[in-house]
This record gives sequence, C-alpha cells and structure tokens, in this order.
Amino acid sequence: MEPKVIQQCYKTAASTWEYGPKNAFTRQSGSGNNWASGYRTQGTQAESELLDLLQSEAERCDLLKGFLTLQSAAGGTGSGLGSFLTEKLADFYPSSSLLNTVVWPYQSGEVIVQNYNAMLTMASLAEVTHGIFMLQNDAASLICQKLLRIPHPSFDAMNEVLATHLASAFLPVDPNFASRSGRTLDPLGAIWIMKQLHQVCIEAMQ
Repeated sequence: MEPKVIQQCYKTAASTWEYGPKNAFTRQSGSGNNWASGYRTQGTQAESELLDLLQSEAERCDLLKGFLTLQSAAGGTGSGLGSFLTEKLADFYPSSSLLNTVVWPYQSGEVIVQNYNAMLTMASLAEVTHGIFMLQNDAASLICQKLLRIPHPSFDAMNEVLATHLASAFLPVDPNFASRSGRTLDPLGAIWIMKQLHQVCIEAMQ
C-alpha cells in the first residue's frame, strides 16, 4: 500500500486542490499481487479505518451523489481491496451512485496472476457497481506511440492520456481543441456502453 508513492503524489501534485493528507490510507505491507489477500486480509483488517476516512470526506460534501473510484486490476491491492471497498460503499451509501474506473493491465504484464486478479475484480464489481469505466494500458501506449509520436512512452505520459480520456467522459469537450491537441476522446478513441455488464470501455482507434 505504498506510503512513499502516496507521499510523492502529494509533493508533486500540480493542482491547488487535493484530498487532505490526514485522510490518506497507507500501510507498509501490501497484498503480494494476490486478489484474495487484498480482499479478505487487507480489506477485513482495514475496514473500520477506511470507512471512517470515507465518512470524514463524505461529511464535507453539501450533497453527496456518488463515488468515483480509481483502481488497477493487475495487482492485489487495487483489485482485491478495491473490490472490497466498493462492496462496502454499496452497503453504507445505498443511495449514492458508484462508478469504478479500472485500469486494465498490459496483455504481456509482469504480474503472472494478473488475469485472475482482473477477472475476480470484474466479477465482484459487476455485482454492486452502477458502472465500470475501463482504461487499457495497451491502448494508452498505442495512443502515445501512434498519435502523440512518443516512441517509448513513460508511465507519466500514459497516465496523462488516461486522465484526459476520463476527464473527456465527464466534461464538455470543445471539438476545435480536440482536433488541435489530439488528446480527447475524439479522435483518440470511442466509448462503448455494454448494458449487461455496466461497462464503459475506451477502445483506441488503430
């Protein structure tokens, strides 16, 4: 649960707004790329503390309408603990909408059990969430290489592409700006909605 990474995110944050550092949850121990460990072990141990932090943030809202989560599907914490937390959000905030943003791993990723983690995540989320917004590392890398002319894209470059796609799904987009920058949903990708699985997918145009 990477405390150093979270601290670095706070130090390098470009925005003047951020979540309060006191409401950031970290631990030295991780989930070992194991969905079950993140869901059963870490989730059970951290449940009370996580719900207290969430309540603290929720009480700051004038009108709470829903939750947008960001999680990885490859490792154990983002997938397992993320699934556990989503179920708790559905239980404790039944009138709020839930939208999970799930970053799909590379097809040739380094985590040997990533496919199992991803499938368990999707199966769990599909039971409780109102929508799943899927972002693909392979698609982000392809966009960087073919459309943004970045031969060896860094994680920062890929994250910027994914963040732009996510923002474009929720915010109005100026078509003129889109054509100049080439960094919005059109023409970089298309949104597909599959009602059966409540999924919203971004598919990079070849």
